[in-house]
Amino acid sequence: MLIVNRPILDLTTILVILLFNLIIYGIYMPFEFKYGVVITKFIFMVVIFAASFGPILFSDFVVNIKIDFSAWETISSSMKNTALILANIIIFGISMRVSIKIYAKKEL
Repeated sequence: MLIVNRPILDLTTILVILLFNLIIYGIYMPFEFKYGVVITKFIFMVVIFAASFGPILFSDFVVNIKIDFSAWETISSSMKNTALILANIIIFGISMRVSIKIYAKKEL
């Protein structure tokens, strides 16, 4: 019998993924309201294409950068989750306010 250790998807991981997606969504939606679907799709296609080559082009510059995440391990999981929830709410709120202001100026 083969036993495979699968990583457990905990609340912190889910909140980090949600934060990453909300950042993308929070940038995309105001652009879409301001410039329209076609132009926003083109802009984000170029950004995603450029980001896929970013690590390759800048790998020589980033080799010497060392980031220490040991402080992240000392924080309790409830504090991490609370901070991530607050960050998600703040980013979504900012995106919503910007989108509403842009949408209010549009002539329908």
